[in-house]
Amino acid sequence: MDHAEAQHSPSPEVAAPVETVAAAPTAAPAASLGGLDPVGVLSLQRNAGNAAVARMLDPSAAGDDGHAEEPGDGTGIGEEVPFPQGMTFHAEPEEFVAYAAGPKLEGKTTAHWDSLGHFDPDPPKATRATGCGCPTCMRVQGSFVVEYTSNPTVKLPDVPQNLTDCQKRNAEKFIRDVLEPHEQQHVSTFKKFFDGKTTRKFDLKACSAEDVKTQLDSGYVAELEARKKVAQAESDKLDANGANQFTWDMDADCKP
Repeated sequence: MDHAEAQHSPSPEVAAPVETVAAAPTAAPAASLGGLDPVGVLSLQRNAGNAAVARMLDPSAAGDDGHAEEPGDGTGIGEEVPFPQGMTFHAEPEEFVAYAAGPKLEGKTTAHWDSLGHFDPDPPKATRATGCGCPTCMRVQGSFVVEYTSNPTVKLPDVPQNLTDCQKRNAEKFIRDVLEPHEQQHVSTFKKFFDGKTTRKFDLKACSAEDVKTQLDSGYVAELEARKKVAQAESDKLDANGANQFTWDMDADCKP
């Protein structure tokens, strides 16, 4: 009996998996992609990164050295700039006199108003900025410190000549026990209401160091004048209504 030849049909071949690639944006024509098709662009993005591909496709996004400009590059905004160290603010010292008097004897206390302003830190932080209307615009930040001193000096009278020993003792006692304590009250008042240190923070824009000084100067002068005014007013109270006019008897307890 003839046997039919068994035939073995081969199994159907399994197709190799195909990687699905998302379609590239259609807005960019092939010419703007540097000759690459969309699939090639996406492949580059996966391997080199979006930033690198963006620089390749748009040369205007890169600087002269071929690197992408960071925000702010080319303007220098925020970049530190030099600022002179050791700048000071100083008003010319002035004098103010308070006095007490007795017959032929007078005491004087003189305040020498003085002040010195400086930066802390010195120099202050200065960075390039915009908005000043000049090419050297900078933002300056720091603290403005002013030290005020009244430097009071007391001048007491000398004992008059041609007095008897008893009269000299009376004069010395009057100077020691009356005039000097009164003048020391003026000394204390000047120091209490004028002396001291103030610190004010500032954050401003300027075209130069002198511009910074000009902007701070008005506040400095106003503070200086205010302290002087208060100290002088308090000193005047000590002499109000003739409180600085003393009487004394040069011949008290002296024998003829």
